[in-house]
Amino acid sequence: MTRDTIHHTEITELINALSPLAATVRTEALHWITTPSGDWHLDDDGGLYCHDCAEKVIAELRQADPDNADDYFLDGGWQTEEEIPPICPKCGVKLEASPLAYWGLWELEHFAANPPTPGNAAHAYEVREMLVALEVTDTQYGDAAQKAAAIARKLVSVTPDTGGE
Repeated sequence: MTRDTIHHTEITELINALSPLAATVRTEALHWITTPSGDWHLDDDGGLYCHDCAEKVIAELRQADPDNADDYFLDGGWQTEEEIPPICPKCGVKLEASPLAYWGLWELEHFAANPPTPGNAAHAYEVREMLVALEVTDTQYGDAAQKAAAIARKLVSVTPDTGGE
């Protein structure tokens, strides 16, 4: 069985319109830590970090487990597909990932209840990622894509505020 997909061309245009402001948001490559057992290191904060925070966690793990210190290592550094927006739990930086449809639905629910602020770079970034997740979808997400486009339209008609963060 093949799935029917829809390419929402208006969403492509909205992504392009939001991209200059969204690009001003600091993002970093997504990393994880591989443990001596070959598994990912998971703690109460999750297991995805920016490079610098991952290195700090590795140092802590190596200090706590000196017999296996050489078997903890940094992994990642490339984009992975994610269902929710990854954020480094240690420093709060947004981590770069390819958003899946659920990510778009998650952001849509958030922005439907909490409209984004026009000119806000972080909101432009988050709305753009929502749109990327819903740009090409199964037909079941067509309504969600249209709702996301409606939210984004309100942002692209406003001149961005470039003064400060």
